[in-house]
This record gives sequence, C-alpha cells and structure tokens, in this order.
Amino acid sequence: EETELHRLIDAYQQRTESHIDALDFRILGSLYLERGRQDGNVATFDSAQRAFDRAAELFPSDAESRIGLARVAFATHDFERSLELAVGIVAQLPGRQDARLLVADSLVSLGRHGEAEPLVEIVESALGSDRPEILVRRSTLARLDGNPETAIELATRAVELTPARPLSRLAWYRTFAAQTAFD
Repeated sequence: EETELHRLIDAYQQRTESHIDALDFRILGSLYLERGRQDGNVATFDSAQRAFDRAAELFPSDAESRIGLARVAFATHDFERSLELAVGIVAQLPGRQDARLLVADSLVSLGRHGEAEPLVEIVESALGSDRPEILVRRSTLARLDGNPETAIELATRAVELTPARPLSRLAWYRTFAAQTAFD
C-alpha cells in the first residue's frame, strides 16, 4: 500500500509539471495528505497544502480542493483554520456531510464539543447511525460527556464495521478504539 502511494505521488508530481490541471493537483494533494497521515512528516503536509492551494487557484469553486485544504489544516492542528474552511463549505454546499463532520471535529479539538453534537446528529440523520465515521464521533462525544462504557462500545462497533482496506483506515479505527478503552 505504501509503495503504491509513493508511485502514485511520483506519477502525479510528474503529471502536474507537464499538465496544469486542477484535478491533477487535487489528486496530488489527496495523495500527499494520505502519506502525511501515514508517516507524520510535516513536510508531507506542506506538499499537500501546496497542491491543494494550486488546485484551488486553478478552480476556485471546487469544493474538493477546499475540503482538502481544511483537512490539511486539521491534520496540522490548525483547528481554527480548519473550522473556518469547513464552515464555508457547509454554508455553500449544505449537503457536504464530510465538511459538516470536519466542522464537528474542529469544534471538538477546540474544546467546543457541545457545539459539535448537533452537527453529528445532522450527519447521522443524513447518512445513518451504523457507520464508522459517525460511531467514532459519537464515541468521542460520549467520552467527553463522561460515559466511558458507551464510548468503548461505540468505538468497538466502528472497528467492526470498518472494511479491511485500506489498511491505514482500519488501523486508525483500531487505534482509536484502543485509546478510548485506555482512557
């Protein structure tokens, strides 16, 4: 999986040098973001930021590039910036539940989890409750509300529902569940 990711990054890096297209820069940004999540290297997130910036410059109304910028901000703990960008996307495109969840995540990271709960409820009503991305948010909110048993139960259920591929996603959910049980 890691070797394939590096191969794709190299291919899209070369492509963006010879073919100026917002989609290629957005894909490159997403690939760098995934690699940054895997290796934790801040320089990788900087590369993702530059790619998403270029994509947004070429196609300013592209929500995917803007959500990519918000995800980079969140990954680098710039929660205020992540919140600002994600709120803007939700205001423009209320159906973007991924952006709404990023608003909720940013609020939780800023210590404002009471404001995040209604957002998670909106997404849950739109997508359903038995989804890993909903269950981990519910687990976090339960833990913050002082309900560790519920938090562990929800985190464990999220792991059970997570597909085996990509491995990095399954590993994240397993780590989340273990950390929730430890806390």
